[in-house]
Amino acid sequence: MARPVNIDDKVAAFAGALMETSTTAEDVKRALCVVLATEASWTAERIASLLRISRATVFRYRDEVKTIMNGSPNQPRDNWGGRRTGLLSAEEEKAFLVQWAKRALKGELISVKSIHSALIEIVGHNIPLSTVYKMLYRHNWRKVKPDTRHPKSASVSQEELKKNSQYQWTPPKE
Repeated sequence: MARPVNIDDKVAAFAGALMETSTTAEDVKRALCVVLATEASWTAERIASLLRISRATVFRYRDEVKTIMNGSPNQPRDNWGGRRTGLLSAEEEKAFLVQWAKRALKGELISVKSIHSALIEIVGHNIPLSTVYKMLYRHNWRKVKPDTRHPKSASVSQEELKKNSQYQWTPPKE
């Protein structure tokens, strides 16, 4: 059974007024979350399915209406968002990748699998390989492969050498 809705009459009246004066669809949805819960006694699941939003958004919209009513319209979204489920903080990730960057600057070949195994040791449990790829992308790492030709090669002199050289090597005469 759904828990009962505890919304103050002042908030319900403000939501009704907000619904009438709103200029955006999102403001109307916010107001409808309160109005449908108080006047129609709908559950959050039913409101969510009607408005095509998640159940958690229904509760967040109700809180935002209360916040707007108290006079701070920009506050509702200030704390929404961010990185909630990271294995390491951004600073820890940066510190972890510094050792790999030093090894890469020395000329060592760095592979994602070696970074993955080191990260598993730090975290203490198995993690998907895609987690490592996402972390490397966050820190602007990219795959660097050697070119097929040397950047200082002179193609004109190479072509000239091909034209003037013998087709077959012959050993020197003694």
